[in-house]
Amino acid sequence: MNSAWALGALGYNQSVSPLSEAMRDSSSDVREKSAWALGAIGISEGIPALIGAVDDPDEDVREMTAWGMGAIGSRSSVEALSALIVDDSPGVRENAAWALGAIGSRKGVPALIMLLKDSEFDIVENAVWALGAIGHSSGIEPLLPLLGSEEPEIRKQAAWSLGAIGNERALDALIELMEDEDSEVRKMAMWAVRAVY
Repeated sequence: MNSAWALGALGYNQSVSPLSEAMRDSSSDVREKSAWALGAIGISEGIPALIGAVDDPDEDVREMTAWGMGAIGSRSSVEALSALIVDDSPGVRENAAWALGAIGSRKGVPALIMLLKDSEFDIVENAVWALGAIGHSSGIEPLLPLLGSEEPEIRKQAAWSLGAIGNERALDALIELMEDEDSEVRKMAMWAVRAVY
């Protein structure tokens, strides 16, 4: 179990094969640590083993699997990550949202748009961030209503994402947000307006 952590921390590319094999171990602790190590090593050869673990019975393994795919950053994992947005575990959905943003493929946008309706605050916040990180204009319309969220952090993150996307369709809403009651939201709205111009 600790050897998987050590292999990941050392970053040996030669470790991918034994770690991939360990993803099929009977111990969920070994599988979880192997998923982390594959992500920490960060080379695409680890992706097949991680994709094979998206339906692991242990939620901690699935959570680390999503993180590992995001850490590697291979677009070949977008489909598997998109499937994780309906996982029962909030931690898995949160990591899947982060990973889709970290990878940056616009193929992940439809899954992230679905996560904007999640009941968990952290998942919505990660999905909003990820849409901005991807930067595709198809994220604009779903993000605009979040500028009116009751949660200041969501309004702030939506402003950042719209600024990162940089499309003038968001300009009027961002200018209006510069009057928000929350000073951090106002600051982010000002940044976003400058980013769009």
